[in-house]
Amino acid sequence: MRIKLSKLQIGESGKIEQILDKGLMNRLYEMGIRPGQRIKLLNHAPFMGPITIQSGQMTLAIRATYLKYILVSKQ
Repeated sequence: MRIKLSKLQIGESGKIEQILDKGLMNRLYEMGIRPGQRIKLLNHAPFMGPITIQSGQMTLAIRATYLKYILVSKQ
């Protein structure tokens, strides 16, 4: 079942299934985030601040506004 990344809770993991926005997809590819990768939600800053995700050994912060464009399957 695919859900938006915004629906994951802190500490939950998922596999990126699809990135709905082409511009965002290019930006995430440059950061090393691609469909098929497993990620873990580490932190969500208050007031629509950035989220922190972990993929393998890499930890990244991305804007909360991007979450609705990233579909994941819960792991």
